[in-house]
Amino acid sequence: MIHIRDLDFDYSSGQRVFRGLSHSFEAGKLHVVIGPSGCGKTTLLYLIAGLLSAKRGGLLLNGEAPQRGREKTAVILQEYGLFPWKTVCENMALGLRLRGFSRTERAFRIDRVLGELGLGGKEKSYPAKLSGGEKQRLAVGRSLVLDPDLMLLDEPFSSLDAMTREQLQDYLLAVHRERAMTIILVTHSIEEAAYLSDEIHVMDMQGGITRISNTSSRAGDRKSGGFFSSCVEIRNTLESITAKPAGGRI
Repeated sequence: MIHIRDLDFDYSSGQRVFRGLSHSFEAGKLHVVIGPSGCGKTTLLYLIAGLLSAKRGGLLLNGEAPQRGREKTAVILQEYGLFPWKTVCENMALGLRLRGFSRTERAFRIDRVLGELGLGGKEKSYPAKLSGGEKQRLAVGRSLVLDPDLMLLDEPFSSLDAMTREQLQDYLLAVHRERAMTIILVTHSIEEAAYLSDEIHVMDMQGGITRISNTSSRAGDRKSGGFFSSCVEIRNTLESITAKPAGGRI
């Protein structure tokens, strides 16, 4: 469980992001954060990951303050974060090597995840030889070999074509079903939020968050009435919060 209480955060430039934010993310669910550009979605991920620190207030991850480099937290960015001079296997092994896993354990974990990724036969390929979808699966796989309990994703599929994006959404759902982990994904896509989420968290330009429990569209059918209803609810919520004055936010 992630608990946020009365949290304030400003950037050193003076840009105000959060004032008195209180919110929570239930463990084991797939959460999607959506909102206008500049409202603080990525900042929220970085605070949860321990990459930024609050000016005031508390943020607890399983009862403890988040730490930079926490072994059970995986952060996946839009630009993949792959090392172009390392092969698929070498990219996947990097985190394991840094954590002192033996060669045998590294090979076991990588072989297991490569099968899940559908990257069999690509072990010696370099990122430049991979498609956009393969690069994103590799970025996810590099995290999965570490058996995280929390995965944070910042617009991971935004640069992909429509069909590849849908395939990776299905893959992420499969990962969530098979592994007991909490996932928080930032997106600008209403359809992606409706399709993936257990809970949707709509952020406004004042740093507030509105929670929507997504009970109607998680059947995995993009053509269902429940999916359409969820899209309408998210759109209505976004329209209502973007109609509010920005209150001096940059």
